[in-house]
Parts: sequence; C-alpha cells; structure tokens
Amino acid sequence: MTRSTITAGYNRLLKGGRPKPTTSPALDRLKADPASVFELTGMAADPWQADLLRSTWGRVLLLAGRQCGKSTACAGLCLATALTHPDSLSLVFSPSMRQSSELLRKVRAMFDRLGRPMVAVYESITQL
Repeated sequence: MTRSTITAGYNRLLKGGRPKPTTSPALDRLKADPASVFELTGMAADPWQADLLRSTWGRVLLLAGRQCGKSTACAGLCLATALTHPDSLSLVFSPSMRQSSELLRKVRAMFDRLGRPMVAVYESITQL
C-alpha cells in the first residue's frame, strides 16, 4: 500500500462526514496525561510503558523481551493519539496480517473499555 493510497482513503473518510469533537472526562484526562489510558481501561502501566505514552518523540524503537507488554503499550499509544489529536492518522501495521489484526484488536478492546468516547468514522475487521 502506497502513501498516496493511504492519503486518498483518509481524505475519503473526511469527506464522508467527520464526527464533531466531543468532550468527556476520559478525553480530558487523556489530554492531560496520555498514560492514563491504562488506568482508564482497568490496567496498570509499567513505568516504561507510562514513559512511552508520555513521550513526545517522533520515532521510537523498543528493545524488549517477549511478552512484556509492547503490543499493549503500542495499542494504548495509538488510541491515546487518535483520541486526543483531531484529524490525526494512526496506522497499525506489523510484519503479518495476523499480528496487525491482534494489535488492532487490542486498540478496539481499549476503545470499548473507555466507553467509546467518540464516534468511530469507519470500522471493520481490519479498520477502526
């Protein structure tokens, strides 16, 4: 998938009627502290996960062992960014479709646990 294909799809979504920004206590809290996405969804963040969500780095490289919460941290980062930055584009991708679907499932589960504070413009098995 090329950048122009992604941009064209995103522009089609915007033309289809973007929901108006909403406010809620959860969104206000996420704006103040992105790491609160864990607490708001009933999970506890490890210190490195909280640091990752609070970071303002443009790019991040995680060097970590298996089963330590990398995917969960990335799902939280994706969700917090999507909810607190209007008109942002969050891409979820991995080396395989199975991994990408698993990561998107985590994002969707966290979104559901937050009570869906915004309307999803587009949602399917592999898109939210």
